[in-house]
Amino acid sequence: MPRKPAAKKAAPTKRTRRTNGDPKPYQRTSDGRWCLQINLGVGGDGKQKRVTVTGKTPADVIAARDKKRADLAAGLDAKGSGTTVNAWLDYWVENIHKPHVRPGTYDGDRSTINTCIKPALGAFRLDKLTPAHVREMYAYVKAKPHGNSSRMVQRAHIVLGNALTSAVREGKIVYSVVDRVDMPPSTPKKRTPLTYLEATQVLQHSRDIDDPYFHRWATQLLLGPRQSEVLGLTWDRVDLVDGKIDTSWSLKTVPLKPEWRRNPDPVYPLEAFDVGADDFEYRPLWRSYCHVRPKTEKSGRIIPIPTPLLVYLREYRQQWTPNPWGLLWASPRGNPINPKDDLARWRAAVADSGVISDADTHAARATTATLLLKAGVPIVVIQQILGHSSAITTEIYAQADVSMSREAMRALDGLLAPTAPIEGELLPPKELTI
Repeated sequence: MPRKPAAKKAAPTKRTRRTNGDPKPYQRTSDGRWCLQINLGVGGDGKQKRVTVTGKTPADVIAARDKKRADLAAGLDAKGSGTTVNAWLDYWVENIHKPHVRPGTYDGDRSTINTCIKPALGAFRLDKLTPAHVREMYAYVKAKPHGNSSRMVQRAHIVLGNALTSAVREGKIVYSVVDRVDMPPSTPKKRTPLTYLEATQVLQHSRDIDDPYFHRWATQLLLGPRQSEVLGLTWDRVDLVDGKIDTSWSLKTVPLKPEWRRNPDPVYPLEAFDVGADDFEYRPLWRSYCHVRPKTEKSGRIIPIPTPLLVYLREYRQQWTPNPWGLLWASPRGNPINPKDDLARWRAAVADSGVISDADTHAARATTATLLLKAGVPIVVIQQILGHSSAITTEIYAQADVSMSREAMRALDGLLAPTAPIEGELLPPKELTI
């Protein structure tokens, strides 16, 4: 019988000798790719660290080795090249970003990551991102079914840019591709404020039907506070004698730690809240609602109360229903008002008055500005009243004191004829209890 041919022996791994301690490429038998190990030295755990680079040819692997050495010389993490955008964003937002921003900023940026950036770029390797990929993300955000504004595209650009800048600092990548792409332009959402006549119509109708939130709307239109500022107002910050309001605290929701979210007790201690920034100042009220300090010192301000509103607030103080925190306005159950409920009531009040407008409570701030401009109030004073910030007018802001603002606000006295002043002593302001 003929002999069976002898089986071929597997080709030995091609390996070259080291010359002067410099390793040379070797070829793997499994796939034929050329490989080379780079010694990284002893790590923090006392063990030797190595990284392997590969290529189709010896020349490719030598080039990969040189690039890796250049990266190491630049301080890049040799083990980080395989990190995906998903993995880096998860690490960045929790460990790098969160400890330095307010809870609202963290929530907003995390939402942008999950809805805009991850679906478009998450599967890519961090070091393989290109400017073309970033532009593809813009197209994805613009095409989302629920419709994203140009501002949302800008937010995705900014958040991704911040995350990649941190990746450069951490040695994960050499540069941020976002720096090589122009930020898309944003078309600001046009807010149409109420006119002078419309504002008068809303207030008069609300007064005529005894709307329980009439004083809330009067405060909104005559002072122009932010929604969070007016919902967070307490009587100990309303001076009904000298006619001033302090907006140094706002009503915000602060995220709770997972283990506290189903706690039956509606009043939580400070340690129950998931707050990253150490300098974030807040006071718990009810569930996740807290009094929160404004972002900047200029946001918290003393606002003079115009004469008509001062009379209305004195009237309201007499009929006010107490709540545990001294809030001027609370829900029917006496709890802090949900901003969405407040917005729904405002829109209903506008519609019931016969005014056709989609103006929200933020647009009411623009209404106040319109009324002040119509009355001839200087723009500098309007900026101080509304709490707008501008680097150009910072020095001017400092010169606009309460007395100057009060004189300007008198121009609003004719907006709505006040009722007769309240006779007798005012109830003492309720102390804020936390």
